Amino acid sequence: MFDPDAFEIILLIVHAQAHKLPKEVSLDMVTHVAILADDLQCADPISPFIRQWALNNNFWSTSVEFGQLMQKIFICTVFQLKERFSSLTQTAITSSLNKIPSYGLPISPQIIKAIEEKRASVMKEQVKYLYTVEKELQDDTLCWECRAQNIGYLKYNLHLSQLPVSETSAQWANVTCRTLRDKLLKFRYATRTVCTYQSNLKHPSFKKKIVSALGIPDEGLDLSSFINTSP
Repeated sequence: MFDPDAFEIILLIVHAQAHKLPKEVSLDMVTHVAILADDLQCADPISPFIRQWALNNNFWSTSVEFGQLMQKIFICTVFQLKERFSSLTQTAITSSLNKIPSYGLPISPQIIKAIEEKRASVMKEQVKYLYTVEKELQDDTLCWECRAQNIGYLKYNLHLSQLPVSETSAQWANVTCRTLRDKLLKFRYATRTVCTYQSNLKHPSFKKKIVSALGIPDEGLDLSSFINTSP
């Protein structure tokens, strides 16, 4: 993946000819520079110029293509842009599916694995809260009317949102955390309850379960955990 133009940029920086550098550089070119800088272990003198080029308002914008997002994560890894790395990996966690390809980048497999595992963890916790009402259906310490209403609204919202009908469905592999969150925010709830609250039993709330699911943290990764990680 050697790029002569990227190599020329590195030579200009190393030989103190920064005045000859282009004022703007594309994402693809910065990626090639990052690959060479990583391979040649000369990221430190190049980092200030990367930060300068990245001041372009569109450089860090959310990418339509996931491959571009991974390019930016790789650039952050090479030049140790910790805050950007955290923000971009959060986007990757919430917008990725099961397996993430490397897109031909020499990005650390540990970083890809960490994104995949965090995505799986967030999704698992959100789905767990979503289907708690199914487990509660068998709990006789809870109000029957509340349980029946909750399971009804769960099925109704799953159908309305076109989400998998079971917690263990393989279809969850095709749902991103962001998609699930967006759909949970649109869930509908009962405007009135069939429960009279006259029993001494507990009264579970479907809405509270969804609020808990939406509260699952999905923060990005900490770059310091991967600084000494080799591809």
